[in-house]
Amino acid sequence: TEGITEADLAACDQAAQNHCAALLVLNKWDLAQPDLTDLAGRVRRKSRQHPPIVACSAVTGEGIDRIIPQAMKLYEKSCTRLSTHDLNEALRELAEEHPGPRKGKRRLSMRFLVQTGVAPPVFRLEVNDRSLMTRGYGFWLENRLRDRFDLAGVPVDIEVRSRR
Repeated sequence: TEGITEADLAACDQAAQNHCAALLVLNKWDLAQPDLTDLAGRVRRKSRQHPPIVACSAVTGEGIDRIIPQAMKLYEKSCTRLSTHDLNEALRELAEEHPGPRKGKRRLSMRFLVQTGVAPPVFRLEVNDRSLMTRGYGFWLENRLRDRFDLAGVPVDIEVRSRR
């Protein structure tokens, strides 16, 4: 009945580090019914993986029937194979929306994105100079790809490589 704790969010991040999809199941929903929109916003701000949320009550059984279908949906998402064309179209739009970081006169240029694996999705990003990629920009790109291709709850692994 204490809501989502830092330990819950840490478990979601641990799942991502271990290349596992995550589903956040809120038990005791019959005792306290916080606003799911507020909770989802908090989870989105605090967890990179943005896991979907299922509210349930083990006592009344309410919501229990949604857990397995949601877990299966996450598995299907983690096995998604995206076309190179769609990935590069998204990459072009994202680069226009938020140009890469720069060091001095040099700016990160994202040249090509291809999916190299599934379960979880693994992508290879070719850039002009890997040293220009910042951690924050990498997280931003990961989150935009997750949003664009409906991969909430699924770890997204981006391997950045320099052309040279």
